[in-house]
Amino acid sequence: MLHLADANNYFANIAAGISNSRPGGLEKMSNPTKDSVVAVVNASYDFIISVLEKTGPSAWLEIAKSGNQGYPKLIWYQKALEHQAHHRGQTTIYIRMLGIKPPRERLF
Repeated sequence: MLHLADANNYFANIAAGISNSRPGGLEKMSNPTKDSVVAVVNASYDFIISVLEKTGPSAWLEIAKSGNQGYPKLIWYQKALEHQAHHRGQTTIYIRMLGIKPPRERLF
């Protein structure tokens, strides 16, 4: 989950034009607790939402770069969503293997 939060911040930083946006800091958190992980992950989603709100649809086609890779901001947001979906699928399997019913997705 800390990896997911790092990636959320990374993609949002790129779309926001914030330099030095390499991920990895949160994954190195020492002695994470359930509460600290939940707080960090929630904060990463709040950050993405705030960046989306600040840029707005009119700016989503502007190119944002990370290193040599430049894509429209919308693509960076889509990369964040794809990454989140990938790890959501992984954790759903792990939770089911523990005999726990995972939370339902909220499609609508």
